[in-house]
Amino acid sequence: MRKYLVVVFILMASLSLFAASCPDVGDLEIFPKDNFWNWDMTEFEKHPDSGSIILAINTTSRSGYTKLHPDYGPEYGIPYSFVGKENVKINLKQREETDFGPMPIPLNAPVEGIFSAKSISKYPDPHKYQDPSNPGGGDKHVLVLDKEGKKLYELFDALPQPYGSKADHWTAQNACIWDLAKNEMRAKGETSCDAAGLAIFPGLVRYEEVAKGEIKHAIRCTFEKTRNTYIFPASHKASKLTDPYLPQMGMRLRLTKYFDVTGFSTVNQVILTALKKYGMIVADNGGSWFITGAPDDRWKDVDLQEIKKVLAMDFEVVKTVDSNNLTIYPKGIRPKIEYVTGKRGKK
Repeated sequence: MRKYLVVVFILMASLSLFAASCPDVGDLEIFPKDNFWNWDMTEFEKHPDSGSIILAINTTSRSGYTKLHPDYGPEYGIPYSFVGKENVKINLKQREETDFGPMPIPLNAPVEGIFSAKSISKYPDPHKYQDPSNPGGGDKHVLVLDKEGKKLYELFDALPQPYGSKADHWTAQNACIWDLAKNEMRAKGETSCDAAGLAIFPGLVRYEEVAKGEIKHAIRCTFEKTRNTYIFPASHKASKLTDPYLPQMGMRLRLTKYFDVTGFSTVNQVILTALKKYGMIVADNGGSWFITGAPDDRWKDVDLQEIKKVLAMDFEVVKTVDSNNLTIYPKGIRPKIEYVTGKRGKK
């Protein structure tokens, strides 16, 4: 019993690094300014099937979500941290469409859905843990930034092993290394640590941005049912459903220009303004109308509840590809895109 308590105490002490707030990334540029995450979508046309797509989303949602839902708070969301001083071994379960090799991911890096002060004491066994706000359990993402090297490391279904104070390596389903100085994308048909083949960190709602008064990028979102196709900027589909009005991976939505944000709190005005200008990108299957953020003690329940007043009907789908499925770019922007192919087969 004493040994068990010591392990839990050590974990709580080491993992509390994000319990108060996620770190400020400072002036680190998250992909170049002409990257699709940073596109101003206000001048793009509304998709001709926008109304039908939004109706299909609402009528196929078993959970009944027809309002915006903040998938972040003081104790939930996708956390992130900074790289460690040494490379750590990563044992990967998936041998294709993934990046191999040791990575500078600290063994005490926070893991989505598991490592928080409350969850670790209540659920010391990570394999049995289920977040009450997400009955299906989290995806156990790990996001780590290298500010000097301008790299982003992401893991999916990850855990330090052996679980406890003696951990010396990570296990993960998938691993991705992103060069933040380039417009990198996974090759067509390839996944990443997100179902759509996108990087996860660039689309998070982060309190540090809200505190500075502006979010300058699109926001990651999920829907319960998606179509068996993908469009730019996605590279991967995650469904067998063929309904032409279900959202595609990579589809972009925005809050309509007629939506009045002035009645909302200062915190939510920043988020809603970003949803008007940059929109949100469908990145994974999950709760419908969920927007993803990072955990932070500074999120207040009154703000989290208030943003749920935004209805599905307040959004519209943006036309981002033409009739030939070619990408529509903002005026004056044509970024150089580099397609990164994950290593295949055995290492």
